[in-house]
Amino acid sequence: MKSKNPPFSLLVLLFFLYSSLTGCSCPLNERAVHLVLPELPDSWESFHEVITFRIIYPGEDGKRRTLEGVLPGDEPVVIIPKQANYPILAQPCFTPSNIPSGGMRPAGGLYPEALNEQTFFRLTWADGFLAECMLEIGEKTGWETGINSSKLRRTILDVSSGDPWYIEKRKLLRPLLYGRFYGGFVSGASQYPVVIPGNISGSINEDFREEKFEWAIGDPLFNSGVHRLQNNGITTLLLHPGFHRLIGRGGGEWMDIYIDEEGEVALAVYAGATGQ
Repeated sequence: MKSKNPPFSLLVLLFFLYSSLTGCSCPLNERAVHLVLPELPDSWESFHEVITFRIIYPGEDGKRRTLEGVLPGDEPVVIIPKQANYPILAQPCFTPSNIPSGGMRPAGGLYPEALNEQTFFRLTWADGFLAECMLEIGEKTGWETGINSSKLRRTILDVSSGDPWYIEKRKLLRPLLYGRFYGGFVSGASQYPVVIPGNISGSINEDFREEKFEWAIGDPLFNSGVHRLQNNGITTLLLHPGFHRLIGRGGGEWMDIYIDEEGEVALAVYAGATGQ
């Protein structure tokens, strides 16, 4: 008897015909996704024109790939493995200024949860923390995470009160590296008052001494937005331990703040024009 199954050559022909019609040339274990980037926060308005995105995602071999120079409003396409918990991040960068990208919190999303209508992958500022955590865990475990990412995401959003970057990250990552997760692992980090002087002695830019010089913090979810520092005045921010960045008007200057676990603060100011 002749087999009722279609010959293999016909199946191959049909696959290539489908690929040509849909525009997909991916292997069967990968897929192309169109990214939808988040809008830039209002507090970054003064330097919107110099911001681009660096897209970070894992390739089929599990190693991170990057796509540079993506403009806000673009819908770039990336090829990712068809595997759960694969994160995609959009890291804000400054172009052509030489301000380092560190300290600018990324947007993100997890595959396949961030898929919208099966074709568009929507990245959000709120999911940037989760995506960054899953990228670190995946790279250290070979992507054998065994984590219920939907439950983890819900817990992070519930505990964080709108800004997941205030979650105590190190406490969360330790059990996740071993595939364990309980709600008690997600807790807010301690916050410490940081005094930002309005008149920085010896500043290399006269704008630092202007009466209405503006700073914007690199966390797009930070609830205080833009801070106006008055001449000889002070502004106090409540920040958690770790690294923080404040950006000056136009993206020309920045301030780096590091807070250790005991609340000790180190602060440095730089100018983008010279990088000094």
